[in-house]
Parts: sequence; structure tokens; C-alpha cells
Amino acid sequence: MNLKKKSRINFIVLMFLTVAAVLPYVSPLLVGGVSNNGDKLDLTSLTRACVEVTDAPPPKDGIPAIDNPQYISALEFESKHTTDYLDEARVLGVVINDQAYAYPLDILNWHEIVNDKSDDTIFSVTYCPLTGSGVLFLTNVLNGSTIGTTGTLLENNLVFYDRLSDTWWSQMLGIGICGANAGMSLPTYPMVELLWRDWNSMYPDTQVLSRNTGYSRNYDSNPYAGYEESGSIWFQTSFTRHIYPYNLFHPKEVTYVVTIGSQVYLFPRSELEKQSVINLEYEGENVVILFDKEHNILMSFSATLNGKTLHFSENTDVIAEKRMTFGLLTFTDDSGTVWNLRGEAIAGKFNGESLTRWNAAYNAYWFAAVVHFPSAKIFVNGTYIENILGSTQNKDAVDKNAQIQAVGNVLLFLFALSGMGILIVIPIYSYLKNKRL
Repeated sequence: MNLKKKSRINFIVLMFLTVAAVLPYVSPLLVGGVSNNGDKLDLTSLTRACVEVTDAPPPKDGIPAIDNPQYISALEFESKHTTDYLDEARVLGVVINDQAYAYPLDILNWHEIVNDKSDDTIFSVTYCPLTGSGVLFLTNVLNGSTIGTTGTLLENNLVFYDRLSDTWWSQMLGIGICGANAGMSLPTYPMVELLWRDWNSMYPDTQVLSRNTGYSRNYDSNPYAGYEESGSIWFQTSFTRHIYPYNLFHPKEVTYVVTIGSQVYLFPRSELEKQSVINLEYEGENVVILFDKEHNILMSFSATLNGKTLHFSENTDVIAEKRMTFGLLTFTDDSGTVWNLRGEAIAGKFNGESLTRWNAAYNAYWFAAVVHFPSAKIFVNGTYIENILGSTQNKDAVDKNAQIQAVGNVLLFLFALSGMGILIVIPIYSYLKNKRL
């Protein structure tokens, strides 16, 4: 190979390597990608939410929804599994039209959506393993449409679509973010995450989602093994670990997300361990938040009964048989009435009455809850602090961090450009020099 030809090849190779080296620094500036610099999910900007969805490895419907769910009895379910499995299995539990249903998480990890109908109630059970959030949507409003997975995520959270209008929906926000129904909210329905043993104790006549799903999956294998305990976040996120208040809790701390009117409240589990019964009032709505520490169950009820607002506290006296309490937390109101976790009055003035489950509440990992709801109030040490958008201190911290990140990006960009200039000049000089030779 002659010297001139060799120089041309070297020049082309160096140019290619230079572009490849600089592109990672330049591309974020060109495409406006979300960096981990304290950016917040702006709920008022559906355009932004639509643009910032992240492609996940599975394609659309690559994680298949269960459209024809089969159910088995509690007895049959227990006969199919070992004692160790039954002691550890967690489910999402719901009661619709007086029928209890249990959805094992080891099935939902593989499918994320179950479309079903009970009498005239059309509903979809959704679960996102990456954010630890289970939400039940009443989908009658979608004109009979079922929902499926899009293969994309928003802040690591499930984005699903309805098959009639092809609108894309954020699971944790419960709103359409792209398509014909963008901006529309889907109604939710109360559901609880808990151990199978506890759900079965509360609802022994429950139906259980069968592994006969129509798909070949190893439901004994957890595709997210170790994820819940680790601090890692797998996909694009605006969660920044060193920013206050993001840094208050482990990213995977289970957090109870409760919405009352226009206000969202976040209750990290470790804070509820200090106070297991919380009375909450906002815009005339009264809600009681309950945490059974021993059994790790988070629930909430309307605190209004027959037009009267009740105030609750944890019950420390054993006054009822286990068949009425299910061996779980009981709580009392200011009249002395004792209530169980099904919301049933089992002794006292209101004996025989029932509280109404609060429908706008679910569990999620801390990192997901805190970025999805930047204006939320966070329960810490018995009081409420503001999230990232709620106080000047927090805004200043975010703005300062963003400024530092921006300056760093500019410096990296300039450094990359200077490096590119040097790499371009040297081969050009070498090429011209060899050409003269």
C-alpha cells in the first residue's frame, strides 16, 4: 500500500473515531434528552410527557396482557403450591360487586395487565414491577376497549394504550399522555397489595388468577429478582439521589400514594412505622390512612360515615375474636367503635356499619412517587414537608444543581470540540505533508 493511500485511510478512520467520541456529548444538547439533573415531570405538559417516554426492550404488546383471565378457588390455589411459597406470595386484592379477586404478583410480573369484567363493571388490573405500583382502572369509559402494553416507559413507569383509540396512558398518573384522549383521566378503584395468607384470611371465598394464562411463562421465576432491594434504577429517570427531598429515603422504599382532590400525599413506609393511623383532611374530604406494621399492609378509607366525620386511632385492646379481626390491625374511632381492616365495625356504637375504601391510593417505590408528583406533600416525622416544587429551598437546590450540570455539559462540549479540532488538524497536516512528498 503506498504512502498516500495509507494516509487517506488513516484520515477517514480518525474522523470516524472523532465523531463517535464527540457524539455522546453533543447529542443531548441536540435532542433535548432528560438528564439526571433534577428535572421534574411536569404534569401540565402532556407534550413533554409524550415526548419523553423511553423505549423498553419489549415491543408493543411484547409483554402480553391477559385478556381472558381464568380463576381458581383459594383451596385449589393452595393445593398447587408449597407452604413456603404460600407464606411468601404477595397478591393484589380487590373486591368488585361483592366478589373478591386475588392477582399473584408472580403472574403480573410477566403480564402487567389483566383485562376483565364483573357484571357491568369493565376493569383492568395493572402492575408495573419497575415502579412497584399496582392500580386498578375502571375502563367502561373507554367504550369497551381493553388495554395493552406499549413497550415504552415514562419515568420507568408502565405506559399502556387502549386498543380502540390508541391513546397512550401513564399508569401512575392515570392520564392519557398521547393520542385522542390525551389529558383524560381514568377512574380508579380500591386495590391493596399484601401477602396471600392475609388476603385469604380476610376473604376466604376469593377467586385467584390462574397460571393458565394462554402463555408459556415460568411463573416460578422472577424476571426482576433483586431489583426491589437494590438502589439501581434501570431506565431513564429524573430522580437525583443527592437532591433534597429525594435523598431522604432509599429509592425502593415502599411509599403510599394518596390523592385527595387536587392534592397528592406521599407516605413512606418507614415513616408510617412511627405512626400507623393518620387522619387526613383536604378540601372537605376526610381520609384515614392505616398501616399494619406486622403484616406490611397499607390501606385507606373515607373517614366520613353517614355524614359524620370520624377521628381514628390504633386499637390496643383485644376485644374481638380473630375471625372478626383476621389477626390484623384494628382501629377505633372517637366513639369507641372498633373497626377491622375490611372497614367493618365489629364492636361499639357503629357495630355492623362499614367504611368506604378510598379509591385514589396505591403503593409505589419512593423514586417513582417523588418524581411523578413534584408538588406532593411528604409525611416525615409526623408532619408534612413540600416536595421539589413546593418550597423555595427545594427549587433553589434543583436550580443550582441544574446550573452546575449545565456548566459541566458546556465545558465537556468545548473540551470535546477542542479535541476534535486537534484530531482533525493533525491528520489534515499529515495528509497534506505526504501529498507534497
